[in-house]
Amino acid sequence: MKLERSAKARVITAFVLLLVLATGVTLGVILERQLEARSISMEGVRDRGGGRTLPDRDRRPGDWSRDSSPRRPSLLVEQVGLSEAQKEKVDSIVGYYRVHMRTLHEEFDAAYMSRYIEILEATRNSIRTVLDEGQRAAYDSLLAEFDARMQQQRRRDSIGDRGGRPE
Repeated sequence: MKLERSAKARVITAFVLLLVLATGVTLGVILERQLEARSISMEGVRDRGGGRTLPDRDRRPGDWSRDSSPRRPSLLVEQVGLSEAQKEKVDSIVGYYRVHMRTLHEEFDAAYMSRYIEILEATRNSIRTVLDEGQRAAYDSLLAEFDARMQQQRRRDSIGDRGGRPE
């Protein structure tokens, strides 16, 4: 009798674990799709390049404008059947406001980047207090590698923002 209960408990436990695993995988897939859809939507709002690849000088870090993937959304106005003349005018309008948005992004970065860095460093320092000496050394090494990659990416992006021209 005791053996039967033990086997039954193991079967129930295995079933519950499988159910939790399946639920986690399902929720993960759903969340990933929602985040991807939101990301595509937000990139469309940020860029509004109408599915065309932007010149390097008009790109911002993280823009989908570098991605020629068909998932990239086009302008809503293009769905109303624009003539070629209308397309040119719309492209001109989008280009005009893209410059203003880029300026706004630069102002935002200038105003808040120092606070962002302060919070990032405070977070990293708090994490270091939890780690032992060996873990701290490994963590610092990983952070140094990550920061170097990010700095390299920023350099590439800033060159792209200037259209490949040195300052």
